[in-house]
Amino acid sequence: MSSEQDPRPDESGDEQKQREELGDAELFKAVRIMREVFERMGLDVVISTGQAGQKLINVSGPDSGLVVGKKGQTLDALHFLLNRILHRTTGKRGFIDIDVEGYRSRREKVIKDQAMDLAEQVRSQGVVLDFDPMSARERRMVHITLADEPGVRTESRGEGDRRYVQVLPEDGDD
Repeated sequence: MSSEQDPRPDESGDEQKQREELGDAELFKAVRIMREVFERMGLDVVISTGQAGQKLINVSGPDSGLVVGKKGQTLDALHFLLNRILHRTTGKRGFIDIDVEGYRSRREKVIKDQAMDLAEQVRSQGVVLDFDPMSARERRMVHITLADEPGVRTESRGEGDRRYVQVLPEDGDD
């Protein structure tokens, strides 16, 4: 594609690596954005930030379940949109996380525990086991959790919203 057709600035790999990280100013901008989104959605929620240095927005309140949505899909969509807005408007890299009453940390623990359980079954029984379809964020958690586990390996399979992780014996065939 010629530079006339691509409106994005030309960035070499070195220039991309040197882009600034999102910081406190962007966190406060993110809070303002999310307050406006929730207000326009008519949701009764309270927004706070994490501890100093954390890039985290906490959401709580009577309508917090609506922010999570089915299997965290609404939360994932809000996270994607918020960070897309911040990247486009600031030119900086990194992410601001959104959590709703500890949902993300609880979900992460469940996924990691399930990954370890499946890995043990794969090692002891020599079978291939599949997770239910999950988001890219959750699939990544499984891959990272099992990356250094002896005797097993992981692969993502499927397409679109039916994508899932398979846990296989390390020496097993596809």
